[in-house]
Amino acid sequence: MVKWQQLASTLKVPEKVELKDPKDFKIIGQPTKNVDGEKITSGAPLFGLDFKREGMKIAMIEHSPAFGMKLKGFNEEVNQINAWHL
Repeated sequence: MVKWQQLASTLKVPEKVELKDPKDFKIIGQPTKNVDGEKITSGAPLFGLDFKREGMKIAMIEHSPAFGMKLKGFNEEVNQINAWHL
């Protein structure tokens, strides 16, 4: 199987590229409305972190507070949690 980067490396770089005229832009430079802004600020929608189910456990990754710090240890009980419910 040929990898994409190998295939791309065989392509020639064009001398001149024709760009789209800015008056033909459909999205760039157009005002957009944040349709969820009011819902987010009022707490109305249900986001991933808002979802809860009875007995549900949550796991999060904690990163070190400074670059280069090493892990001293961890709670091995975490390995006992059956977190997969389909």
